[in-house]
Amino acid sequence: MSAFHAGWWIDIATLLQPMSGWPRPQSGHLHGNLEAAAVGAFIAVPQAIALAALAGLPPQYGIYTSILPVIVAVMWGSSWFLVSGPDTAVSLMLATGASAIMAIDGSFGHFDIILLLSFLVGAIQLVAGLLRTGSVLDFVSSTVIVAITFAVGLIMIVSSALSLMNLSISSETNFFSKLTWLAEHATEADTWSVRIGAVALAGGLIGLVVVPRYALLLALIAGASAAFAFQRYDLVPSDKLALLGAVLLSIPAWSMPPFDIRILGISTELIGSAFAIAFVGLMQSVVIARSLAMKSERPVNANRECVGQGMANLIAPFISGFAGSGSFNRSATHFAL
Repeated sequence: MSAFHAGWWIDIATLLQPMSGWPRPQSGHLHGNLEAAAVGAFIAVPQAIALAALAGLPPQYGIYTSILPVIVAVMWGSSWFLVSGPDTAVSLMLATGASAIMAIDGSFGHFDIILLLSFLVGAIQLVAGLLRTGSVLDFVSSTVIVAITFAVGLIMIVSSALSLMNLSISSETNFFSKLTWLAEHATEADTWSVRIGAVALAGGLIGLVVVPRYALLLALIAGASAAFAFQRYDLVPSDKLALLGAVLLSIPAWSMPPFDIRILGISTELIGSAFAIAFVGLMQSVVIARSLAMKSERPVNANRECVGQGMANLIAPFISGFAGSGSFNRSATHFAL
């Protein structure tokens, strides 16, 4: 029994050790790492802003979530290519959960609920990793991973098409209903939004042919350049192109989840939402990590990924961030670089 306990504590200590299994730094890799970091940062900023809005938060909170939590997830994770941060599914679930809880107890603010949920999500994921329950995800077959990746791709295409056409529909609507609604309302698309989106799409497609590793970055530059040109030369009506404006950042942006007696009144709703978000975030992160591991032939440890995601989401609510998970497009871009 004592040997069992000794071995268990050794496993726990190993999982809590940062940068375990990292390769020895080599000067020849510095240029490639800096390149990947720069491209990843350019791509992450607009996504972080959009996903913060999806969670019902100001844009700067998405940027905070894309800095320190991302570093923590990498340090305690096992994948060389998984990039974490704000995520569409997790942001939607946070917003939905917060709205449901506020309907029960209006004394909490939206941001307070997001912080509480994010903290609980991180705690659940960390415990899951330390108890080595993440190993269950290792039994998910490669066929299932490919199927999930393909399904996520379809969902992202439909969601992106809605944004490109500047059409809105309830986030709770299922995929097939969104697809049907999109086909029925395609003629209502905003023409200026479609034009800017078309330029961005063209830039990305050209990038796939010419320089595949920079395709997503070229799409971003093309779309931003088109929006700038349309506004600069008054080619688009002022009410058709809304600008974000200045984003005020404060580093460090400390915050604190509201730990007080009021939590007891909403504990059931909080824990239920937190478990759902934690599961979705872990499943997505491990699927992405394993999908890239299949291509790179570099193994990943599901338990370490659980710990990495848990540590990142535990820290996020204390620096004005919110829960996130592994990102499909940012990880794919990082892998290509």
